[in-house]
Amino acid sequence: EGEARQIQKRLEKGNTDTGNLKADIFEQELRYANSLKNVKEKLCATLALTKAASDDTYWMNDNECPEDVARNMKNLATLWRTVLLTQTDEELGIDAPAGLAATHGGSGGSREGLYAFLAMMAPEFKNASEYCKVTFNWKPSASSKKQKTSK
Repeated sequence: EGEARQIQKRLEKGNTDTGNLKADIFEQELRYANSLKNVKEKLCATLALTKAASDDTYWMNDNECPEDVARNMKNLATLWRTVLLTQTDEELGIDAPAGLAATHGGSGGSREGLYAFLAMMAPEFKNASEYCKVTFNWKPSASSKKQKTSK
């Protein structure tokens, strides 16, 4: 039986050990996303990590490292707020083709959809743990936003 199977068994247990392992995996994946130099790849990795974290938040509650969980969730939100969402749609690779953008008032709706997704995640994360305060302050301030498209 290989290491991958042992990890899979730990993930299937659904106990504190599972929470500890998921917290560790989350931290490693967040480090990876932060290390990416290509902003489009960083967006994809961060979006996937955010979605995976929101699919099952039980690990945020049942672990032996609540301070680490809170810190890593804060760092995830900071990555969204200060790095990704300050980029233009074009830089992020979410700009719409000209024809589609013209029918949506200059926007293809991708940024709006991304903002809606993140807004739905914030309460999920906030209520995920009774042992630590999980904050997901993802929205950039108006002064830090770049124009949605570069021309």
